[in-house]
Amino acid sequence: MSTSSTNTETASKRPNLGEKAGDAPKDSALAALEDEVSELKDRLKEERFLYIVLIVILFDILLLKDAASDMLPILILVLELPILVVLAGRMGVQEIGRIFSKLLDGVSKRDV
Repeated sequence: MSTSSTNTETASKRPNLGEKAGDAPKDSALAALEDEVSELKDRLKEERFLYIVLIVILFDILLLKDAASDMLPILILVLELPILVVLAGRMGVQEIGRIFSKLLDGVSKRDV
C-alpha cells in the first residue's frame, strides 16, 4: 500500500464536522453563545467607562472644592473632555462620541 492511498483512507475515516446531522443545533447554540459573550464584553467595557468617569468626577470635586477661581474647574473640564471622549471610543461607547459631536456642531453653528 502506498502512502497516498493511506492518507486518502485516513482522511475518509475522519468525521467531517460540516456533514453531521446533529451539528445544526450545536452550531446555532455556539453562535448564540458567541453573541452573548460579545454582548457581555461590550457591557463590561461600558461599565468600566462609567466607573472611570465617576472616579474622574469625584477626583475633580475633591481637588477643586477649594479652587480660588471659578474658571479653573471649567478649564479642567475642557482638558478632560477630549480625553474622556477618546477613551469612550476605545472602550466601545459610541453614544458619547455622538453626543460630543452634536455638542460641537451646536457650538460651531451658534458662533456663525
